[in-house]
Amino acid sequence: MDNLLKEVNLDFKFTAYKALAASKNDGILEFVEGSTTIQKVQQENNRDLYAFLTGLSSEPDRRTEILQTYLKSCAGYAVATYLLAIGDRHLENLMVTDNGNMFHLDFGFILGKNPPNKDRWVPPIRLNKSMVLGMGGQKSDGYEEFKAKTIDAFLYLRNFRHYIMNILILMVDS
Repeated sequence: MDNLLKEVNLDFKFTAYKALAASKNDGILEFVEGSTTIQKVQQENNRDLYAFLTGLSSEPDRRTEILQTYLKSCAGYAVATYLLAIGDRHLENLMVTDNGNMFHLDFGFILGKNPPNKDRWVPPIRLNKSMVLGMGGQKSDGYEEFKAKTIDAFLYLRNFRHYIMNILILMVDS
């Protein structure tokens, strides 16, 4: 998805990291330097992700860049988690780097599969209040830009639905 979007100058700041499956239930992930869970950020910043992001730099231009990176990565992952129907999203499965890149980990529940007793009400878009507050809140310009970027990504990627489905079908037995 990242490469398809970059072909048309839509960079959603995806964070690629290596993963190695050791068995059906175990694996090893590459360490992403300068990253922490959204849960830890909230615990250490009075539940204020926006304050954390703006506190990463005292330079106004750099601060704007960090917020833009966060916004773009949230939009990209919102579309990716929707298209791949990724489940079990919580604040310990969401990471943020000191550059503002937000990314997901732990993809044990994918393609509509959810943890036991947690599939009663699962939103199609994996976006929580903490993530929205990191953009400035629901009434902010950042949130409006997030929605516009999410729509742009989805509209472009739906042209490749057969390509994406074929890749997923090839991975069924892996």
